[in-house]
Amino acid sequence: MRWSNRESVKDPWALTLLTFSIRDWTRSSKGGEESAETIIAAKNDDRTALGKEGADLLYHLVVLLVERGVSLEEVGDELVSRRKEKSRSYRTSRTYTR
Repeated sequence: MRWSNRESVKDPWALTLLTFSIRDWTRSSKGGEESAETIIAAKNDDRTALGKEGADLLYHLVVLLVERGVSLEEVGDELVSRRKEKSRSYRTSRTYTR
């Protein structure tokens, strides 16, 4: 979904994503703010707050990705690539002794 398609979007959540901009993210420091709140909730071992703050962080990250034209599929592909690379490194670094 691209910024130019926002007029055809009917889903309110998706429309919200498309109407925010990178300027809003940086001007309000939402990335840093939500990251800090998520870290604090985790440090305080507050499961409820961690779920809420994690949701906020993910929401604002998706806003940023949508604004910049990066799909969740691209992010997923990157994660898979890293996992494969890590797995390959792990297998080659292990030595077996009997």
